[in-house]
Order: sequence, then C-alpha cells, then structure tokens
Amino acid sequence: DYATYPNQPLLILDGFEISLQTMNDLDPDRVESITILKDAAATAIYGSKAANGVIVIETKAPASGTLRVTYAGEVRVEMPDLSAYNLMNAAEKLEVERLAGYYDETKELAPLEIYQYYLREVKRGVDTYWLSKPLRTGVSHRHAVTLEGGDQALRYKLYVGMNNTAGVMIGSNRHTQTATLDLAYRFKKFLLKNSVTVDNAIGNNSPYGSFREYTRLNPYWRGTDENGEVLKKITPPVITYSGVFQSVYNPLYNATFHSLDRSTDFSIRNLFLLEYRPLDALRLQANVSVSKQNGKTEVFRPAQHTTFDGVADPQQRGDFNLVQSEGFTWQVDLTASYNNVFRGVHFLSFNARMTVNDSQDSHYGALVTGFPSDQMDNILFGKKYNEKMTGSENTNRSVGWVGSFNYSYDYRYSLDFNVRADGASQFGSDNRFAPFWSVGAKWNIRKEDFMNSMNFWSDLVLRVSYGTTGTQGFAPYQAQQLYTYNNLLKPYLASDATGAELVGLGNPDLKWQQTDQTNVALELGWLKGRITARAEYFRKVTKNALTDISLAPSTGFTTISENLGTIRNQGLELMLSFIPYR
Repeated sequence: DYATYPNQPLLILDGFEISLQTMNDLDPDRVESITILKDAAATAIYGSKAANGVIVIETKAPASGTLRVTYAGEVRVEMPDLSAYNLMNAAEKLEVERLAGYYDETKELAPLEIYQYYLREVKRGVDTYWLSKPLRTGVSHRHAVTLEGGDQALRYKLYVGMNNTAGVMIGSNRHTQTATLDLAYRFKKFLLKNSVTVDNAIGNNSPYGSFREYTRLNPYWRGTDENGEVLKKITPPVITYSGVFQSVYNPLYNATFHSLDRSTDFSIRNLFLLEYRPLDALRLQANVSVSKQNGKTEVFRPAQHTTFDGVADPQQRGDFNLVQSEGFTWQVDLTASYNNVFRGVHFLSFNARMTVNDSQDSHYGALVTGFPSDQMDNILFGKKYNEKMTGSENTNRSVGWVGSFNYSYDYRYSLDFNVRADGASQFGSDNRFAPFWSVGAKWNIRKEDFMNSMNFWSDLVLRVSYGTTGTQGFAPYQAQQLYTYNNLLKPYLASDATGAELVGLGNPDLKWQQTDQTNVALELGWLKGRITARAEYFRKVTKNALTDISLAPSTGFTTISENLGTIRNQGLELMLSFIPYR
C-alpha cells in the first residue's frame, strides 16, 4: 500500500506485485532466492514504482522425477523485550513530580492531598509495572505439505500450508492458510507455466488495546482494588480538583469482557506465462497476472466499554463497525529478449518490454450502535443503524515501455543502459507520461591477470550507476477536480435532481516526481566467499516533489497538490558477513 507506506520498496513474488503482509505470511521453505535491487540501473525494468528499490522473491520451481511428498514444520517462541525501557519505580516517579512542582499547595490544598494519598500508596508497596500487564510469551507454529513430480515435459507442484502466529500482546494472533498449484509444460520451443495461489488470513488484535497506553501510566497507580477486581478508573482521591490530575481509564478494564477487533482477508492470484524461443538466443514471453482480494474488518465494543462511559442513551452505548473491502488487479507484460555470446568473450543482450496495469479497490463501512451485552457480537443485534454508509473507491491505471542494452567483455567489463517511458492516471492530463533512463558500468577486478596469484580473493568488483526513476505512491485522483454528493444527496418531492458539491481542485499540470540516483560500490570477497564485504555510496535527489500547498481561504479550499520542492538523501552503506561453516 504505497499510500500508507510511501517509502516502501516494490515487492515482487514470482512476477506478482505483493503487499508487505503477504511477504510476512510467506513460508520461508518455499523461497528459492531473494534479490535486493537498489540502484537505478538494476531497478529500471520495474518502472516508476521501483524508486525505493525492489525486493524480488522467487519460489522453488517444481522438480522432475517421481512423486515426492514433503512435510515441513516449525515452532517459534516470541518473547517481549522490555530491556530498552529504563523507567523509574513508584517512589522515584513521585519524588520527581514533587521536585518539579506538580504538588504545589500554595494555590490549592487539593494537590497536597493527592500527593499524600499517592505517598501512602507507595508506602503500602504499590509499584505497578504497567508495561508487562498486556504482554505474554507467544508460541507460534507453521506446517506445510508439498507434493511435486513430473518429467521433462510436464511438471507439477502442490503446496498446502498453515501458519498460526501468536503475538506478544495477549489475545493477538494471526492464522493464515495458503494453497498453491504450479504447472509447467514444455513442448518443443514453447514453455507454458501457470501458478495459482489462494490465501486466507484471520487476524485478531488484542483486547488490551494499544501498548502505547501502558507506557503513559504511573507506577504508583493501582490496576486492581484490594479484592483483586480490575478498576475501571484510576481516580485521584480529590475529584473536585481541576488541575493536571485527571481521572484515567484503566486499559486493563476493557479486557474483562468480550469485545472484537478482527480482520479477515481472502485473495486468489493467478500468473500465466507463455514463452517461445524461435532461436536459441531469442526469447519472446507474455505474462498475464490476475489477482482478486476480499476483506472484512469487524470492530465490536459493548456498552460496558470505557468509550461509552457517561453516554446516557442506551441506543448509543456499544457499537459495531463493519468494513467490507474488495480489489481486483490485472497486469500484462510482453517481453522480447536477445542474449548471445560472440567469440566466447563478448556477451550482448537486448531487452524490450511493455507493461499494462489496472488496479481497482473499494471499501464500504456501516456503523451500528446500541449493544447492551458483550455477548451480542453480531451487527444484527444493534439497535440503531447510521443512516449514511462510509466508503471509498480507487482506480489506478498505468502503462510503460522499457528498452535495455547490456554488454560485457569476458565478464570483466560490463556496461548497461536502460530507457523507459511510463504513464499513470494519478497525474495531470498534460503530464501523464514521463521518460526515465539509467546507465551503469562494472569492473570485475578479480578477473584481471594480475589477480591470478591472489587466490584468497574470491571477489573484487567495482560498479557505478546513475539514473532517473519516478514514483507512483500517491492518491489516484489527486490531479482531478472532485465532487461529492454527501451534503446534497437528499430526497426532493418536487424533482428527482440531486446536487453535487466541488470538494477538490484539479491540477492538469501535475507531473511525476523524478528521482536522480547515483551509486558507487565496491564489493569484496575472500576465502571462496566465506567472508564478504561491501561499501556503497548512494545519493538520491528527488525533484518536483508532490506537496499539498495552502490556499487563501477566499478560494473555498485549504490545499492543492503541486510539484514543489527538492529532497536529497545520501549516505554510505557498509556490510560485512562471515560464514563460519559451509
């Protein structure tokens, strides 16, 4: 979701663009390789969404042979680590507040009474470590069964897996089920592949609320009374005082009764690949990918919830918020590539690719109030329905062309050049398309003759690249004039007409952000790759940064999207790794 995570890299799984959650749910046993692409020359083929880098994940292909059945399982234990929190105990916290003047009795007597009350609590031994209250040690487990086999012509692979993850917050969990069927058929110069994946996930958030709430509570406050009953409020003894000592709701209280904060996601993805090789050096390929998602979010809070404390109307106490979402995405990639080696030392590669993408998603929500019991956790039990539903709709379309040239001499000196043109619906009608390009060079020093006697060196590569990319992580209708019916969609007895209200100014001149990126890297390896290191300097300059600028109140609008500003990001990355046994 680039609208929520604008700096997130592009995630590719077997040719599919996937979400961060899908990557987190992926079974590590299915992964064949993970490739991280960061410089402009390497990411050019993925177009505008690759401005923040690309993570390419390839799963294991079906293996030929007789039918093989494989089981894999694991158990994980996750424990919360609170060692970074160096907090004061109850006596120390109270003393710091006294020295800071919180309990100044020169104006009112109430602060002194409150201080004396908390001091007596500390003397009684009250020292609540709130951070540990909503936490637990989570035990998770994953199971998977794989069936695969076939011959050189036809190969198949069926994967079925489940993953039950228990969060460290009490009551939080996520249960996922995945099924994947891969088929590969080769006939003469043709190769057909099809992969279909079905994912289902159910996640529950903790009834104990957010961990942030517990970081704000004082250690001299009690969570329970003398009888062990969880307190609803942590209230100072002087309720008439109107200073900084206000009543605080105990976040533990809402966990004493049943509530619901659950999300359900179902998706199906299909990738079809057709490859034709008229010559050994020439490959023509077509990819068609389709994905469908459905989701549901349910948040139920009964009348006993602290949110409704003080609400007198029983039809307003307790609520159920239901949000339904659905999405559909399709993409077509047409690729032609030529790769050949001349005289054993000249490697030449040409690639051309066209991509068309369409992505649509929508969300619809309904709010119902009036739930007197915590056992009435179905939206149909509500007393009062909100007359107006909430929702949103987004459509993004893009098209791109890319051409690349690669030359390598004896795999010692390499040169890459890429040029790309992208068009996207998020930008103004006058600037839908933008060109991007990149160039890179690499010198494999290890292959030089003077390195032959240095056998302990396994890798020594110097590479440099420069290029421009764009980004697409923006609202789909930011360049268009937007109208709404919300305030004018009312029944009129005299007419069936409805009114529309302008809520957003369009900007037909809104254009792409452009990121100029420079990378210089030195890669080193020793002892047949047991020790590797990398030093890389990078510099990114983003021009025409999209920004919401303020408008004069007389226009009737607060902001408008414009290309304004430049962002520069540069630094040095150092990496060192060691494999003790292989």
